[in-house]
Amino acid sequence: MTVDQYGICPCGNGKKIKFCKCKESLPELDRVMTMIEGGQVVPAIDRLNQVLSEHPDAAWALAIKGRLMLDLREYDSLAENSERFVRLQPSNPLALAQRAAAELFHDNPEKATLSLLEALTESGRSVDSFVLDISSILAYSLAGSGMYLTARAYVQLPLTAQGYESNQTAAMVYQKLNAGDEINHLVKSVPPPLPRDEGASWGERFDEAIGLLRSNQILLAESKLQSLARMAPREPCVLSGLLTCAIWRGDSATQADCLRKLSECETLDFHSRSKYLALSWLVEPQSPMTTIDSSILEAEISSVDETVMAMSANSRLLSLDSEVLTQFRDVSDGVPPRGGFQIVDRDPPESLETLTAENFPLALGVVLIHGKQTDRAARVEVLELRPSSKDTVTKLLREVLGELNWQESTDRPMSIIESLQVPLAFLGPELDRKTITAFQREIVEKTFAESLAAASLRCLGGRSMNEMKADDSTLLARTALIRLLENYELLEDNDDQIMDAVRERAGVDRLPPLQIDSQKDAEETEAADLAQVEVESLPINTLLFLFQRARLLNVTKLVRSTAKRIIEVELPENVKAAKLTAYTALIEFSASLEESNALIEKAKAYATASNIDQANLRILELTHRLMNGDQVGFNATLRQIADQYGNRPEVMARVQQLLMSLGLLRPDGSFRDRPAAGPGASPAINAPASSPSSGIWTPGSGSPAATTTAAGASKLWIPGMD
Repeated sequence: MTVDQYGICPCGNGKKIKFCKCKESLPELDRVMTMIEGGQVVPAIDRLNQVLSEHPDAAWALAIKGRLMLDLREYDSLAENSERFVRLQPSNPLALAQRAAAELFHDNPEKATLSLLEALTESGRSVDSFVLDISSILAYSLAGSGMYLTARAYVQLPLTAQGYESNQTAAMVYQKLNAGDEINHLVKSVPPPLPRDEGASWGERFDEAIGLLRSNQILLAESKLQSLARMAPREPCVLSGLLTCAIWRGDSATQADCLRKLSECETLDFHSRSKYLALSWLVEPQSPMTTIDSSILEAEISSVDETVMAMSANSRLLSLDSEVLTQFRDVSDGVPPRGGFQIVDRDPPESLETLTAENFPLALGVVLIHGKQTDRAARVEVLELRPSSKDTVTKLLREVLGELNWQESTDRPMSIIESLQVPLAFLGPELDRKTITAFQREIVEKTFAESLAAASLRCLGGRSMNEMKADDSTLLARTALIRLLENYELLEDNDDQIMDAVRERAGVDRLPPLQIDSQKDAEETEAADLAQVEVESLPINTLLFLFQRARLLNVTKLVRSTAKRIIEVELPENVKAAKLTAYTALIEFSASLEESNALIEKAKAYATASNIDQANLRILELTHRLMNGDQVGFNATLRQIADQYGNRPEVMARVQQLLMSLGLLRPDGSFRDRPAAGPGASPAINAPASSPSSGIWTPGSGSPAATTTAAGASKLWIPGMD
């Protein structure tokens, strides 16, 4: 290999080969790369080790070896390689990125973040693809731990880097950060730095710090901003700059502190202050300020049979069948409970025909009875007990079982929304999903606002809205709570009735419509404000852009309003297909089978009139009819697709892949007698249909199956969870 002495050395330190210590060993590079390209990875590593033994300064060999160790998931070897690399070249971005990867895979995300920040600082504006690779991996880890703002900052690096093509991981993380219903819209935008006052005496120093931030030199910028904070401790622009630095460093405590201080800046408008305060409750992992801890109660018992008999005799304790109990088996020995019951808040009605939202029993918890084990006495256990239900449950169990020595421990934290939505009791498979969902919605509409107003919340300092409503000094905190709730899809996905009741209880007004004038405004509007955008008078291009952005960020309310407007207006010839996309969006969010079927027919009519290919629409229709249990419509749609697109292999392959993923089709193309995943049989072979749900129980599919998901997931299906 002929080495260009004036080329940049591949070790990553930015020096020309002529001035780099690697120059003596670089002739080996061609041989090593030939091995790697030929799939001879192990011989290549052996050769790299030999090069390093002969040339200890061969940093290029350490750079390549680190990449190979990462690909092979040899994380201990990667750590050793990165430490040697950093000792050899402490300011080399590739060495620092390797160390970040090693720390990340050894469960040290804080150290990994700091090391990657050092790599970005040393990289300046030209960031190596390996640093971007590690940025994607770090973003994935941060998103999984609930550090959404920091994950968003790091995922944007590979997504916006020019010429970088290996961004599949980054794209997946970005979709996760945008699409999850559980992710609040407030954390779907990194708060932008605030501008400074024109006449500030420290303006030049502030501009230098912002310039460093834009160049990804976060640590240098933070040092300057910390110095400015000592001079102007309450300046919003300085606080927002420090917030940006804390986001990049993954320092959730400092993020929350900066956001709280910003919410106290009276020079900012009240709406911005309330959003800053709400965001300060969300930035820490698992958002402890916006959760309520559930409890586990446990007590030893002398006789399992007597306990089961006593509980079976009480009408407010509904027995769980053996299929459910097997799902609660002990992790250590695999032994299921000897008995189990749902605790309900009232006696079930004698007939299901008399059920109403007022008399429908609500499940307050699950009681399990465990037999004696080698190292444990027989015991009774209550799972996922909400604070609002604790007194009722303990009183009932005392009446049934007498005085027991109950021990309380903390179960998983529940979000405010989950903790207040008491699940409906399971009264048997006779109740269909549609009926239960209607009851669930009616009950939530009647009880959620009242329950929320009475709940003691950490974010309100352990007080309730009822206690704070008459105190004008608490308006900011109450408004922040409303802004928080408004930006959860689980509430705003419904109509405004629930949130209007909550606002009334809190004494907080609804936000006015937001007027925007251009596509630039639509692009700069924060995710938390998108639902308020007024769409009626928007130009076509801005309307289409806003529709796509709302879909990307999963802002359901804006998706609906923009989609309806797109269907109403006359579109130019070159964007006529956008109207079909708008129809499909409304179909996905339709509230009933009747509504979705009507939209499907309108969409097909429009596609036919406009000569637009309907393959995507028909596949969506197929999925939709299956998910809604429409057996006749599913069969008819499947036949129509086969007749219309049978000569298009790409369409039929997608249909086959869909049916296989739903468990309706075997890999050989034949229909199953029963789906492989989820209850119910294939509607394509004239069997009863139910929604495919990977083993999760749905009304009408037999006994409810408790799930054994990861820690933090509910152990029992309840109506409304899906």
